Amino acid sequence: MSSNQNKRGLETIPFQIVDQSGLNSPLYIWIQGIIPDKQPNEYVYVNDLEGNVADIPKSSAKTSLSILLPEKDTTIALPRLVSLRVYLSFSEELFTTTTADGIPDSPSGWLPDNPNQGGNYKILFDFFELTWTRDDPTRTSLGANLSQLDFFGLPLQLDNYGYKPDLKTEEHLKTGFEGNARSNIFKAFKDLKIKDPTEPWSNLVVPDLSRPFLGIPLRILSPYHGMELNPFPKNQLETYIDKLWAYYTKKNLRVTVNSGDYTGLVHIGGPNKDLFVFEPLTGSELKPVMIMNPNKNSRPGFISGSNYN
Repeated sequence: MSSNQNKRGLETIPFQIVDQSGLNSPLYIWIQGIIPDKQPNEYVYVNDLEGNVADIPKSSAKTSLSILLPEKDTTIALPRLVSLRVYLSFSEELFTTTTADGIPDSPSGWLPDNPNQGGNYKILFDFFELTWTRDDPTRTSLGANLSQLDFFGLPLQLDNYGYKPDLKTEEHLKTGFEGNARSNIFKAFKDLKIKDPTEPWSNLVVPDLSRPFLGIPLRILSPYHGMELNPFPKNQLETYIDKLWAYYTKKNLRVTVNSGDYTGLVHIGGPNKDLFVFEPLTGSELKPVMIMNPNKNSRPGFISGSNYN
């Protein structure tokens, strides 16, 4: 992939956004990131289609960092930033608050009563993550993350065109959703309710809220946020979690992360009783990671998840 530079001297590459939603509505994009190799971190956002950046306002109670895309198929210049977040929203701009250092809060799809984030709750949006790092003087890498952990709003697809590490062999990496993914996913949740009126999973669907896309639900919340908002039972996953905990008292779980490889086992006795203990490979300088069974966590305000010791 060939690159140019923006006004700050940051490399840029073409970044094409194709709107295949079928919605007759404006589409906004918000791209934020950190200038590479600068200390302290400098948080910026892309403020035009040429890939130029501006500092994120500091100590802002409510600000928008979005650009209106002029066409259904728009190519902009993506600058080399790290820890990139790319938000896409239909019909309305997303808002955020910022810290004294210019660090923006992540727009939320699960805080309807929050004075600032409540405005984002009613907007049809989603996001993904990128990071563009330099490996050596002649090579950079663009990494992408399309996992939707907090909610599912839009069926995004990423196509990344570049080269393998030899810088000669072309490569096309594709991830995300295709076809009628959104309608199929929402239909599956609706069918759960039809099959069993007591089925709680369909309660995770956030309806259209009468703005501006009547009949189009906004998103599906993760069970965690469903528990926070109460439409999803707080004890729904307890039996499943306990079964997993029992299963891994007899079978190891191998996990590979950026820092290395771990083997996990739930201890049934000793000082780490009932903890899921992940030991690094022999000879590694990494420390063990211990996870408490979420069903055993009595911390005030705790709903679900894992507690790292």
